Amino acid sequence: MTSTINIDFTKEEYEILELLRGSPKENQNAKRQRVAMLAAKRTQRYRRKVHEEVRDLRQQVKDLQMKHDKFLTMTAFDGKWKKIAKLEKKRWLNAVNENNRLKQLIKDQLCFANIISASGTSLSFKMKEEWQCLKLAADPKIRIAAIHAIADREYKVMESVFINLGIIDEDHVCERVLENPMHSGGINIHLGASQRVAAPFSIVVNAMWDLICTTPRPKMTFPYQYGLIEVIDESTLYLNWTYKHLVCDFQFRLVVKRYFEPNKRFVIVTRTILEDEVIPLDKNMKICNDTSWMEVNAASKDQVILRYGSKCCEDDTSSKAMTLSIYKELQNSWSQIFQERINSQLNNPIM
Repeated sequence: MTSTINIDFTKEEYEILELLRGSPKENQNAKRQRVAMLAAKRTQRYRRKVHEEVRDLRQQVKDLQMKHDKFLTMTAFDGKWKKIAKLEKKRWLNAVNENNRLKQLIKDQLCFANIISASGTSLSFKMKEEWQCLKLAADPKIRIAAIHAIADREYKVMESVFINLGIIDEDHVCERVLENPMHSGGINIHLGASQRVAAPFSIVVNAMWDLICTTPRPKMTFPYQYGLIEVIDESTLYLNWTYKHLVCDFQFRLVVKRYFEPNKRFVIVTRTILEDEVIPLDKNMKICNDTSWMEVNAASKDQVILRYGSKCCEDDTSSKAMTLSIYKELQNSWSQIFQERINSQLNNPIM
């Protein structure tokens, strides 16, 4: 029984075999040249095939790397929003619990007031935690605890404010203005801004804090005074800022606190207080009810993303236009000084 084996040859291999089988009378040099030429073609085709395979593999590696980077970005993004959602839920639950506590407290006080009224005795009620009404007590320990509590409360709601302003994920120049009417007839005015700054993280952070700690010289239309009342600790200050306008004189009594986070994020929170038992506010001035948040995020070695948000509470909507004008002037003036200080540190680095 005879078995046959089928072997497939390429065109070049078949021609080489034919030449090798050829007549011995043929020119041996011509045969060698022909065989060499066919072998060279085969080698070239093989190299071309290998080159194409390598190119395809490199493209596959590149595609996989892009998918991997995209997956990591999406994972980080999801993680960020998941964290924000948890904080928002926690804040909402705290607000609900606080609301229930206050409702019960009101009921208890009304009941007690009725008893006192029936007995003909008068009492004055005083809140245990005056800081929640933005009031600083005379007692030093209570006073310092209140300053930290006021700043920390605003720090916890910063991301929620940035979400409402639409700047939480912005990394380029943008500005936002929101107006929220209140049941009392007043209005909450929110201002927000975001930009990318071409400077290292450390320089931006130092320039921002230095701007607050020292007496700045903003180019304002009307006279102003800026002064440090007390250094609470290395990260917390108590300041006074007055601004004399044609319409009225403004007074900002500010608690300022900075926060360093491990993921190269730096935050400054400022909050005005409305009463101070030790250094009373000037009742002849408009006492401003204002909060601001400043956030610095490291985007790369030499760039940061800067986000800013502020909230101003006005009792009268008729002053809305004037308030917006003044706040924008303040924001632009301080932004100009801030950029000048960054440029100064970039041009004259501390060795």
